[in-house]
Amino acid sequence: MLKEVKCLSCSHALFRIGPLDEKGEFWGLFEEDKTRYESAHKGQGGKEWYECPDCHKKNWIAGVSEPGKGRKSWISHVTE
Repeated sequence: MLKEVKCLSCSHALFRIGPLDEKGEFWGLFEEDKTRYESAHKGQGGKEWYECPDCHKKNWIAGVSEPGKGRKSWISHVTE
């Protein structure tokens, strides 16, 4: 089962992710979407975001690291 990560502003699909384990606790980038991810993923000064190729807004990444589970991330908000 694949899940689309969408722009919070225009709902354009940025890239797809899929479960890496049977329980669905670990998710990873869909292999065929690596180029889409790399072109959308931006960063500067320790801040990271996905720039939407459709509306060009910044989808800011928030995340936490959990012991034994690696880094979980999600889009927290959008700016120009």
